[in-house]
Amino acid sequence: MVFGEWGAKMLLVGTVISIFACISGDMLNTPRLVFASALDGLMPRVLAKVHPKYKTPYVSIIFFATVIAITAISGTFKPVAVVASGSILTIYAGVSLAVIRLRQRDGLPGPGQFTLPFGPTIPILSFLFIGWLLFQLTKEEAITFGALVAVAMAIYAVRALLRGKSAG
Repeated sequence: MVFGEWGAKMLLVGTVISIFACISGDMLNTPRLVFASALDGLMPRVLAKVHPKYKTPYVSIIFFATVIAITAISGTFKPVAVVASGSILTIYAGVSLAVIRLRQRDGLPGPGQFTLPFGPTIPILSFLFIGWLLFQLTKEEAITFGALVAVAMAIYAVRALLRGKSAG
C-alpha cells in the first residue's frame, strides 16, 4: 500500500523470480537425491541410470519432472505442500534426537570443534516444537501424512525382507 500499484507489481515480479529460482534449484538437486537413493538400493535401480553422453542421471530427472508436472496439472499443491512440510519436519525431529544420542555415544566434541550450548536443551526444545507443529495438522492432513509414513515403512520393510533373502 505504501508504494501503490508500482509496489504491488514489484512484489509480484519478485515473487515470480523467487519461485522460479526455488523450482530451478529443486530440479537441479532433487533428481540427484533420487539417483543416489537408487544407487544405494533404496529406490528402483532404473533411476540410477546415467546418460552416456551427458553423464547426468537422466531417468531420475525425467521421473522427478513427470511427478512434478502431474502434481502441477492436478492442482493438488496444498496436500503435497503439507506432506512435504510434514516429511521435512519429521526428518528434523529425527536429527534433533540424533544429536542427543550421538552426544551420549561419542561424548562432547574435542577442542576447536563446534559445541552446542546448553547441552541437550536445544535439541529437546527443537523436538518439542516440531511435535507441536505436526499437531497443528488438520485431521485430513494428518491422515494423508500418516498414510505416506505407513506406505514408506511398508516399502522399507519389504525391501529389507527381500535383501535378507538374497543375502542368505
